[in-house]
Amino acid sequence: MTKARGIATDEMTEATDGACKAIFLEHDGKWVSCDKTLGMTEQQQNLTKLQLEGLTVPELRHEARRRGQTATGSKKDLIQRLFSQEAPVPKRPRRRNHGKPVDTPEGYVERQTTTRPRPLHPYTPQLRVLSWNVNGIRAQMDKEEGRKALQGIIAQERPHVLGLQEIRTSATTSTPPGKTRRKKTPPQTSNFADIVKTILPDYDTIWLSSVPPARQGYAGTALFVRKKRSWDIGCPKLLGVRGGIGHPEGDLEGRVTTAELDVAFVVNVYTPNAGAGLKRLDFRTKDWDQAFAAYVRDLEKIKPVVVVGDMNVAHEDVDFYNPEQKRTRKAAGTTPEERSSFAVNLLGCHPPPSCAAALAVDTTSAADDSFRSSAASSGGGGEAGGGGDDNKAEGSGCSLVDTFREKHPKVTGVFSYWSVRARNRPVNRGMRLDYCLASRGLVGGDGVHDAFVLDRDTVGVSDHCPVGVVLRLGDHYPE
Repeated sequence: MTKARGIATDEMTEATDGACKAIFLEHDGKWVSCDKTLGMTEQQQNLTKLQLEGLTVPELRHEARRRGQTATGSKKDLIQRLFSQEAPVPKRPRRRNHGKPVDTPEGYVERQTTTRPRPLHPYTPQLRVLSWNVNGIRAQMDKEEGRKALQGIIAQERPHVLGLQEIRTSATTSTPPGKTRRKKTPPQTSNFADIVKTILPDYDTIWLSSVPPARQGYAGTALFVRKKRSWDIGCPKLLGVRGGIGHPEGDLEGRVTTAELDVAFVVNVYTPNAGAGLKRLDFRTKDWDQAFAAYVRDLEKIKPVVVVGDMNVAHEDVDFYNPEQKRTRKAAGTTPEERSSFAVNLLGCHPPPSCAAALAVDTTSAADDSFRSSAASSGGGGEAGGGGDDNKAEGSGCSLVDTFREKHPKVTGVFSYWSVRARNRPVNRGMRLDYCLASRGLVGGDGVHDAFVLDRDTVGVSDHCPVGVVLRLGDHYPE
């Protein structure tokens, strides 16, 4: 590099020899004299020429290409060509559609931000429940990202109860009889209990698997309840567990597990999907929904109930990205029949207006019972639920509250399921199929401290994301 007596190139030193004044610049150990009468631009050009003369031919050609000039000829030609033109100003990198507005993908729904409150004091009586459709527990636990996702969520939220749906496992074997595992498939954990001990050692567990004559490796649910410690004052105590609801087909598929705590029942459910072509729509709306509502209603007569899980229905129009499209009326999870059945049987309210219009239902008249005929056999609302609601439907099965909508009534773009086949997650074309419902006696006042959807923590792990609720059970620390 060119220096002036050890100083940067831009600085120069003067020497006086009689009447002659000169500026000395050092280049590669040699001192070069420049007439002080020359302008700075010419001096800098002389200096640049000296620098160019010190370069090799390949280096000169590289510099010529960098400046967009011809890189042929002798060294003298290259120096002259480079010396006669200043180095170009670097161009800014071109961006796609520069200066043009970026088109929003069709069907994209912007996710509104939901603010979470500060956690309650550990000694405050509370119930923290988390739910997640894992789409195969063994498949997730055999992948490092799946294990880290589940363990990270547990460490972050520290739930008292965790409900998993669609575990797709059996109690003893990983491969059905008569079938062999492909060589490229990694070996899977053979016992669900081993998985539990590995990832959730501080939890008691109950799980139900799909058993013959139902399909093996299908559906299934699991409940994890944190073990009560003497120092963990705010943690509820586990009193008992139960599998099934007394429904023959649903129990064979392992769709419901229940934990009785000292403060409430926690029910974990994986509601049957209407399926392709809506083949199981009648079974779901006219059989399962009524039976499950009757089961929850019986529990409410004893103590409050929290129901969590994948309920395979988008209740309100804001719970799926394309309610304006008519084809959703024939798609599983968004049919008016499923949405109305969910509203009537579990929430004890009128169907959403769009469903009522599709079914030609008058929800303004309490005397018109046509829209709730499917729930007539379920009887009145549960005693533990209590409370009243202007939108409450008379004769409905239950009177539970959607805790997420209780906390965030107007938020849009928050979903819990995205189709992997359609690649919908990057563009947020989803549905809110997973819920945390609670008896009205638990949500009165500020009972719902927090209700959340963890849609950013499990991208690429499952087609569903975890949902949760924190219920405040008291205002003061226990003495």
